[in-house]
Amino acid sequence: MIGGDIDLTPYRDQLRSLPSSLKVVAFSMESDCDLCPSAVRLLDDLGQAAPQISIERYDLVQHSAKAVELGVDKAPAFLLSSDGPARVRWFGLPLGHETKSFVEDLADVAKGAPRFGGAIEERLKAVQRPTHIQVFVTPTCPYCPRAARLAHRFALANPLIRADVIEVNEFPTVGQVYGVQGVPKIVVNNLLQVEGLPSDGGFAEILELAADPARLAKALHHEHESPA
Repeated sequence: MIGGDIDLTPYRDQLRSLPSSLKVVAFSMESDCDLCPSAVRLLDDLGQAAPQISIERYDLVQHSAKAVELGVDKAPAFLLSSDGPARVRWFGLPLGHETKSFVEDLADVAKGAPRFGGAIEERLKAVQRPTHIQVFVTPTCPYCPRAARLAHRFALANPLIRADVIEVNEFPTVGQVYGVQGVPKIVVNNLLQVEGLPSDGGFAEILELAADPARLAKALHHEHESPA
């Protein structure tokens, strides 16, 4: 695992230009969390680089009711929002390749819902049920930032979608539960799992399928149906 603190110096100009409507809700713990001290320092540095951003800090144990309210069950955690509930969420310290993604997420959240156009737009509109994306990443994975950013942009495009990026090295037990052997790994609604980086359209199609139980059941039945 890559350790140590995150250097925000390369991103200071970008952070200074972010609007004051941004909010970061963060959870850490005083014990049993090796990277929580680094997460606290990241928030300190973020507050200095972008004092216009509102930062709320909670302890996962001491503020357990708040954690339950926001659906946070591990730390460090960072929930990004500009208006309404945070649907762009990071679990684990955004190290390595993910630091740039974290800063770009802040900019995306500030801009609001992105436009995709074409078939991707239609697939995202077809998601009419609450849909939960989990993207498992590691700091050294060159393909993970794309998967993480795309999941978060999908969440911004549709208020029914929530996207969690999880640094699997920091939460190995969670990785074991989902059988993570390679990254990026995408899990949607605890039903559909994809290893690797799908195309933008393929990712959107996965969401559309996972949000339609009847269509998903039909697809799974067809997939496991014995050939004639």
